[in-house]
Amino acid sequence: VNEFAVGGQGEELQRRLKKRAKGKNDTSWLVEWWNQIAYLTDRGPVVFYVSYFFGFKPLPLSLLQQPSTTGETGNPQCNAASAIVEQALNFKQMLQDGSLSPDVVGKSPQCMAVYPLLFNACRIPTKDSDVVATYSPAHSHFLAARRGHFFAVQTADGAGRRLSRHVIAQQLLRVVAEADRLGDSAAPVGALTSWGRDEWADARGRLLSKSKNAHAMDAVESACFVICLDHAGGPDVQSRARQYWHGDGRNRFFDKALQWIVLPDGAAGFLGEHAMADGGPALRINQYIIAAICSGPPAAPAGHVSSSGPAFPPRLLSFEVDHEL
Repeated sequence: VNEFAVGGQGEELQRRLKKRAKGKNDTSWLVEWWNQIAYLTDRGPVVFYVSYFFGFKPLPLSLLQQPSTTGETGNPQCNAASAIVEQALNFKQMLQDGSLSPDVVGKSPQCMAVYPLLFNACRIPTKDSDVVATYSPAHSHFLAARRGHFFAVQTADGAGRRLSRHVIAQQLLRVVAEADRLGDSAAPVGALTSWGRDEWADARGRLLSKSKNAHAMDAVESACFVICLDHAGGPDVQSRARQYWHGDGRNRFFDKALQWIVLPDGAAGFLGEHAMADGGPALRINQYIIAAICSGPPAAPAGHVSSSGPAFPPRLLSFEVDHEL
C-alpha cells in the first residue's frame, strides 16, 4: 500500500485525476465514467438488475372514493392516478420555472443537474452503449399503459391551459375502457424493453424502419412520464412490491425515467430507470407527490390556470410488429 501511495503509481493516478477535475468545472470528474461504465455500457436487462422501485403508503380514502364529475361512483385507480399526474406536473412546473429549491445536505446546497434528465426523458438502446435522450418540456403529454397498450394523454386543452385533476381522471377512465375493450395486447412493445440492451437495440431498429412505428415511438419516448394502470393487483405487500418492480413485464416501458404504477384498488408505487439518476431526486419527487396528495388540495404553482376542458381524447399508439419480434 505504501509503495502505491507514496512515490508510486498512486501519486501519478492522483495527479491525472486532479488534472481531469480542473477540466470539468461544470460537473464532477467522475460522472462521465460512472454513467458509462456503471450503467450505459451494461448490456444486461435494466429490469431486475438496474431499475428500482418505491411502494406508496395508502392514499386517502376520500380521494379514492371521490365520485366523478358526472356523479358516478368513484374509480379508485383513476382517482389515485390523476392525483399523481397532477402533483408530478406541479413538480415539473417548479423545475421549469426555477422555483424548485435546491437539494441540501447539512447546510450545503447540492447540484441539481440530474433533475432535467427525469421528465420528458428516455434511455435509448444502442449497440455497445446506450444513450439518454431528453425532449423539450413543451411535450405536455404523458403515457398511460393498460393491458400492454399505450395511450398518449394530453395534459392541456387547446388553449394550452393545464387540465384539472378531474378531467385527467375522466381521460384515464377512457383509457381503461378502451384497453379493456381491446383486451390484452397481442404484441406488447413495452415487453421488448426488458430484453438485453443489444437485443432491444436490434428490435427497436426494426420497429423504427416503419414510419408508423417511428411516430408512435416518438410519442412514447418524449412523454413526460408513464402511468401504468394495471388490471391486476396483489393481496399482500410482497406481491404488490413485485407488481411495482416489474409486473408481468408487458404493461411497462422500462426505459422511461419515471413510471408510476397504480393498481385497481388505488394502491400505487413508483418505478425508476437508474442510468442518469440515483434514487435521491426520484425520492424527492415522490415525497412531494405523496405529501401534497395526503395534505389535501394544494395551491397550484404560480401562473397555473386549471381547465375543465374540453380535452383532446387519449390517443392509442399502434405499432406494427412482425412475427419474429
